Amino acid sequence: MHNTLRQLLDNSTDILCSINISGQFIWLNKYAKKLFGFQSKDQSYTFFIDQFNIRDHSSFQEVFQKIKSEQSNELKFQPQYSLHNGNIAPTWSLIWNEEEKLLYCLAKETNPLEKSANYHLLFDNSPCPKMIYSYETLQFLDVNDCAASTYGYTKKEFLNSSLKDITDAAEFQKYTSIHKDLRQKNEPKYLGIFTHKKYDGSQLKIEMSGQHLWLNDEPSILLTCLDVTERVQKYDLAQLEHEIMENALEVETDLSQLFQYYIDGLQRIFPEMKAPY
Repeated sequence: MHNTLRQLLDNSTDILCSINISGQFIWLNKYAKKLFGFQSKDQSYTFFIDQFNIRDHSSFQEVFQKIKSEQSNELKFQPQYSLHNGNIAPTWSLIWNEEEKLLYCLAKETNPLEKSANYHLLFDNSPCPKMIYSYETLQFLDVNDCAASTYGYTKKEFLNSSLKDITDAAEFQKYTSIHKDLRQKNEPKYLGIFTHKKYDGSQLKIEMSGQHLWLNDEPSILLTCLDVTERVQKYDLAQLEHEIMENALEVETDLSQLFQYYIDGLQRIFPEMKAPY
């Protein structure tokens, strides 16, 4: 590759690399090195396919075999999972150069937030609480107005807190195991219902989905939330009243104990209420 052309390609904002017929890297521009996490020039004898999740290997091998068997000299490779280093895997255009016996791999940099012209429309104006937090520190990086109003924070106060600060301590450990899995796929994942704390200390039942993305070169998680507090309370209250009615029909039931059980149940469902004494 001529020096002038190499310099142009190396400074291109696209992600570019070339691999030989065995799938080993021959050359990467600076954006490709950044994507794959190479810190030095020593990427020789490293295989392109080894940078991807093992569940994407078969689809790449299928595309690569078609190119090597001369069924096509240009094909697409679309990974379904994040790279091994956690970065989002973009869609690749693969072009075979018969003269050089090299496969050129081209991709566009993926950044769902910084590149999307509709980011503020979709995020800031969403009727659902949305929050972005750092994957490494759990510190909030951005929240929309709906999240701030739902939790009773100002936006500044929200950004000075972390996911741990708003999550019930007993449920936080449950969430951390789910959190680790979010970097494995490039699509939203349903996370379940969690107990969150508002600024005033009262509780919310929040149904969440999460998605891994990059914000300002930092691995992050986008949470889309739905306040289901009232729905959960109605369900739990119906279950409690059904249990009370069944116990009340039993001949040997101690009604004073049953009444106390009912009050305790109400306080569990509605933590803000006080038992009438």
